[in-house]
Amino acid sequence: MKSLQQLTRRKALTGLATPRLASQTLASQRLWQRNFGVTASAASQLAALDASKLSITKTTTPKELTPPKDLVFGKTFTDHMLTVEWTAADGWHSPQIVPYQNLSLDPSTCVFHYAFECFEGMKAYKDKNGGIRLFRPNKNMERLNKSSARIALPTFDGEALTKLIGEFVKLDDRFIPDARGYSLYLRPTMIGTQKTLGVGPPGSALLFVIASPVGPYYPTGFKAISLEATDYAVRAWPGGVGDKKLGANYAPCILPQLEAASRGFQQNLWLFGEEEYVTEVGTMNLFIAIKNKETGKNELITAPLDGTILEGVTRDSVLALARERLAPKGWEISERKIRMADVAQAAEEGRLIEVFGAGTAAIVSPVRSISYRGKLVDCGLKKDEEAGEIALQMKNWIEGIQYGDEPHAWRTSGEEEHILPLPNYRQLAYAHNGPPTSRTVIIFFPGLFGIGRAPRVPETCRELQAHFIAPTLPGMGNTSTRDKSVPYQVSLAKDITALLSYLYPTNEFDTLYLSGGSYGTVPAQMLYGASYELFPAGRKIAGCLLIAGFSPLKYHKGYAKTLSWQNWFSFGPPTQLLPFHLLQWLFRGIIGSRMGTQDGAEAFLRQQIFSKMDDGERSKFKQWLDINDLSEDTFITQMARDTLKSNKNWDGFMEVADVLHSDWGFEPEKLDDEHVSKPVLVVGSSADDLGGTSNDWLVQNYRSVRLKLLPGGHISALFYMDELWKELFDTVLRT
Repeated sequence: MKSLQQLTRRKALTGLATPRLASQTLASQRLWQRNFGVTASAASQLAALDASKLSITKTTTPKELTPPKDLVFGKTFTDHMLTVEWTAADGWHSPQIVPYQNLSLDPSTCVFHYAFECFEGMKAYKDKNGGIRLFRPNKNMERLNKSSARIALPTFDGEALTKLIGEFVKLDDRFIPDARGYSLYLRPTMIGTQKTLGVGPPGSALLFVIASPVGPYYPTGFKAISLEATDYAVRAWPGGVGDKKLGANYAPCILPQLEAASRGFQQNLWLFGEEEYVTEVGTMNLFIAIKNKETGKNELITAPLDGTILEGVTRDSVLALARERLAPKGWEISERKIRMADVAQAAEEGRLIEVFGAGTAAIVSPVRSISYRGKLVDCGLKKDEEAGEIALQMKNWIEGIQYGDEPHAWRTSGEEEHILPLPNYRQLAYAHNGPPTSRTVIIFFPGLFGIGRAPRVPETCRELQAHFIAPTLPGMGNTSTRDKSVPYQVSLAKDITALLSYLYPTNEFDTLYLSGGSYGTVPAQMLYGASYELFPAGRKIAGCLLIAGFSPLKYHKGYAKTLSWQNWFSFGPPTQLLPFHLLQWLFRGIIGSRMGTQDGAEAFLRQQIFSKMDDGERSKFKQWLDINDLSEDTFITQMARDTLKSNKNWDGFMEVADVLHSDWGFEPEKLDDEHVSKPVLVVGSSADDLGGTSNDWLVQNYRSVRLKLLPGGHISALFYMDELWKELFDTVLRT
């Protein structure tokens, strides 16, 4: 029997991610070798978590929705669950979304005996346009990986799990009520599942995610709580596991909480050490706003990450927003130790402004009083107040970001760059915005020196509830150089097919629109004209929007006559005559020297684009800035950042001329009837000397085409995007 157990353990090699391997000690390496007969290094070669292998089995007995007013936290669950098994022999298995069901585990399963369990708490929100948003999921993934690594469970690719959770939420999004304050609480959980009473790293594990619709934590408004400062029990200590989100950390806290409740207090305030340092509250981090006795300044204080508190996502968000919005008003933002005696003294001296907890469930929870050494410490609230000014501001700020009212980098829609792994160690960078469950998809390709971003989807696209996707082109930004063994259009079609398969694993969308600006019109046209064998999603194309477009120079013989001198040298005839890409290298050197820094890129953009605007275009630009709540400096700064990011990989720039002159895989005037039945809107600008100048040729050679000329220069179409998309959508409806 012992030899059989050893054989089973030897088959169980574990697939830990690189960060975990880097932190392992010699002792842990020896433990691995003793338990599994190999080193952990070999385990890193096992299968990673792969979202593209997701399978979905839908329930045949959908549940009735609970009325929003009747929702109780953690009592109602959705139709499905996400599960992924891991074994030390094979690594991560294929992920599955299956009907919500019981787990079947042997009584000897190690999670029951040695607490191999960790979890996360996060939420999905429905914005006013019906889009589903996750709030800073990367932070939850990082923390779950830290927790799992600490108890010898496998780690995983956080981006992949986020994608899987997104698919899960899309499937069960009907459970999210269409009202402010409601959300879908998500509980990613990992458990060790090996059947053994032996103590050692589990040879198998299960990662699963369940979801529960929840209502507002305070349905009738804030209700301040009272705390009991607890020194007779210790929740966490430096070097322990109190800073990890383990189930084993929660059960020991229940008895002290019951004792506090018996004395009329809602939660424990955990104190640490003889100094009685303030750490955290029950299931929340704690923030204390005081007037600093030494400096006289207002100070917002929370305990440092020293192992005695959980690294809260809401805590990090409050700190970041405080530094961004309170610090300019004179506030000091501190992560430091503070004794409970000092908090009590500040209250006695009238320097304690307010106290509040911070966590996923409530966002913030105001504190009215703290019981400390037989006395109640008043936390600054008036009798008729339930929340202080800072707590209320934080709730409104964070909620505004969560529900999409405020554009912010923490939103998963539009601002965040995502990375899709591709075959042959390549990757595709992209951004997306709008309802991920939408059956209408828009793909927009940025121009040269641009990257895929989607923070501002045109209103007409939002009204259509479209899913807006913006890939970064090959060889630019964080997208890998294309596969040079195949033509550009073939590599492009494969990459975009992989992206659509990743975002829509079951191909559940009906309509596809292609669009691009300047050089981005090239890939848009390549996909528009691609064979359906090469690009199967092409059959779903409804229309194409080309802004400042380029024509396929292989067929546009007279193209050079209309080029500006800059374009003539950058992609005109000389680029195809001089060997070794000499002109491209020259332009790269010139552009790199001028736009190699943030200041340089901003100066270049101001000179080449914004200084050339006439009064009419500048007026339209100002209107657009006002509508989008932007300043001119902020907009130019972002453009410059995108330029610098795009230039981190010059491979895409170096092949622009070759791509323009290459075979795009089709000739516009020879497209079949099915292809040409899909309308094309060509948009040009009257004073554009930087973008494509092929509008007339495009109109003459595409059959279902319309031309729209706008006043202004190279980026003027940006200010008319609502009108342009409406015109294309109306054209499609009439077709």
